[in-house]
Amino acid sequence: MTWEKITVFNTSAPFGIESSGAIYYLKVLLDENHDFIRDRLEFIEKEEMKKLGNFPIVSNIRKLKDGKDILRIRIKTFKNRKLIKMNYDKKSNKEDYLMTIDELHIDTKINVKFSIGNGYIFQIDGENKFGLNITVDEVTIL
Repeated sequence: MTWEKITVFNTSAPFGIESSGAIYYLKVLLDENHDFIRDRLEFIEKEEMKKLGNFPIVSNIRKLKDGKDILRIRIKTFKNRKLIKMNYDKKSNKEDYLMTIDELHIDTKINVKFSIGNGYIFQIDGENKFGLNITVDEVTIL
């Protein structure tokens, strides 16, 4: 089940793609303009956790030292290919046209649409934890 789709407008991916085994994550910056996204994800996490039991939450939002947040969004893959629809705004630079998700510069402005799925239980060091499935649907280079 998918809860909903949300778009993070006018952000960047200063840390790019993170790989954890065969799983890839896009890490995008959340600032003060993205409070709705933080609030919505926290609400859905709590609702999903009620269904599965009361376990410690491993949030997709991570705090940075400077007070900003990073949203970690899973990238779907198939046969080692990242399945992301790439769009290019009409005003984007010609050099950015056909840029892939792996080639994003630290200051490239993007919009990221993602899907919020169900919660799940997993183990870390023998202890059950709760996580929320969120996956990248498309990235638009601005």
